[in-house]
Amino acid sequence: MHSTSTIDQRKAAVQGAVIGGVDVAQGWHYIQWLFPNGLSAGKPVRFANTRSGFESMWACRPVGQRLVVGLESTGPYWMPLAHWLRQQPGVTVVLVNPLHTHKLKEVDDHTPSKNDAKDAGIIARAVAEGRYMHWTPREGVWSELATLSVTRRQQKADVVRWQNRIQGWIDVYAPEFRRIFKAWDGMAALWVLDTVPLPADVLGYPFEDLVMGLLEASHHRVGPKRAAALMEVVPSFVEFR
Repeated sequence: MHSTSTIDQRKAAVQGAVIGGVDVAQGWHYIQWLFPNGLSAGKPVRFANTRSGFESMWACRPVGQRLVVGLESTGPYWMPLAHWLRQQPGVTVVLVNPLHTHKLKEVDDHTPSKNDAKDAGIIARAVAEGRYMHWTPREGVWSELATLSVTRRQQKADVVRWQNRIQGWIDVYAPEFRRIFKAWDGMAALWVLDTVPLPADVLGYPFEDLVMGLLEASHHRVGPKRAAALMEVVPSFVEFR
């Protein structure tokens, strides 16, 4: 939450500027312009999330020496427009928290319903009231590090999701598997899951080949005893299923 003094400082910083509020979406954006006196400069304008769309929107902007454009930081869709606006002379780009937009919408008309055109005006008024965050784009190596950090975080989340799914599948199709292999992602266990994933596959696999595969996969740490235990529990389980 912003303190009252911080909000007042940010409100003072945008006084006298033409303010634009952008509701961001994947394919289309809406922008609502406000004159320095706080009055709306016409109706919200819809424009495409493309360079030509940005240019057509910019051609219809109100006249002003200083412009402040606030974007709702929704997903990654605001970034192309933010970088394009940053290249325009006399423009300051700021960000508005989507949660603040939601709250202000309830205060304004007692409804949290989604309306892109209406949201653009709420975002513009949030900027005028100092309820925004400064945006400093990362450049060079810092931009690359930020992208890599996000990618790593996403990939780690994907790995955890798939690990949970695999363990769920094991519990459904081969509940005895965890008793035979303490770690489902050990080398021997992964070889079994890859080569003979279902109980019927185990029954149809030659015992000697099963032993050899386990020995090779585990570097001779797991062999005949584990193969025999696997073959022992599978028949009753297949009959149950």
